[in-house]
Amino acid sequence: MQPELKIITTVWRNITVQTFFVVVDLSIGKEYPQNFLCLFPRNILGRNHKGHLKLSQFHRIFGDKTYEVAKGLLEGALKKETDECVRREIETILKSMEAPASELRFLLSDGERRDIIL
Repeated sequence: MQPELKIITTVWRNITVQTFFVVVDLSIGKEYPQNFLCLFPRNILGRNHKGHLKLSQFHRIFGDKTYEVAKGLLEGALKKETDECVRREIETILKSMEAPASELRFLLSDGERRDIIL
């Protein structure tokens, strides 16, 4: 699998009004949407607005490597991106991923709960 972050923006009057982060697999093909895997989750740590655990499709695909893959995809996209609005959004997501090493997050894998330090 060769995951890559594809950024799709909606521009209105030269202003970026909406941004979608899409994860694609380059080993499937070079063209979107044929290589679509999933949307990149806005909350990579897997919590919904009430603080409850909510696993995204991204978590289901990458499992234990979710955090590392997400960070790598975002950092790679940040190096290539030129739109300032998109760059700020990527930086915001990266900053939200910074968590104290002592903080535990929980992921489900094959119906089993495991503690993973992020």
